[in-house]
Order: sequence, then C-alpha cells, then structure tokens
Amino acid sequence: MQVDLAPRVSEALKVLEEFRIKATVYLDLGCGDGQIAERVAWMVGVKEVYGADIDSEVLENAKLRGIKTFNLDLSKDKIPLNDNSVDLVTAFEVIEHLINPDNMLKEVFRVLKEGGHLLLSTPNLASW
Repeated sequence: MQVDLAPRVSEALKVLEEFRIKATVYLDLGCGDGQIAERVAWMVGVKEVYGADIDSEVLENAKLRGIKTFNLDLSKDKIPLNDNSVDLVTAFEVIEHLINPDNMLKEVFRVLKEGGHLLLSTPNLASW
C-alpha cells in the first residue's frame, strides 16, 4: 500500500513497526480521506477502524475505505465511543489546528484502553 506521507508521519509510522504495535480497535483523528488510517490499520492488524474529521466531504472517501467515520470538531466535541474502548489512536498533523487541544487530549485519554497507545505528530511551529 503506497501513500505519499509527510516526513513526520513517515517517521511516526516507523514507531509502530519498531515497537510492534498491534491493535484491535483503532481511531484516527483528523483522518481526512482515510489513506493514512487505511495504511495504519493494515500495519497493526485492526478489526475496527474509526476516523474523525471536521470536513464531512473528505469523510465520504474515508467511508469508501471501510472506515467508520465521525464528523467532529476535536476542539469541542466528544468522541462518540465508549470509555476504554480503543487500542490505538493516531493524530497526524492535527493538534496544531485546534483552538482547544486539551479537549482532544482528554477525549483520547477517555477512549483509550489501559495500555493503549497514542501516536501524534505535529510540525515545529517555531521553525517558521
């Protein structure tokens, strides 16, 4: 599966391989059209893939990839999943766009199972 990735995302995905992360339930925050979520799902062998994004149009493409989608504003919305229900959450290049990143982080903490993983990447805004 070939997807063009930002260098930071490519490096983050190497972490999944290096630590041999496996998951049953996976959530990608800021999933866009689902290309990266599809790749991660394949890498970690998940059975259920969820994706959240603020753009309802791109979520239509994610649905075509078999991703169960949520149209959310991660700065304020609750993730519609049960507490302690997700093994892996990714948030690639999304946290820097949020007005209230604390909401997203609190929600991730709520839905992650004990021993679950959050893999997050963000550009260095100071480098601008």
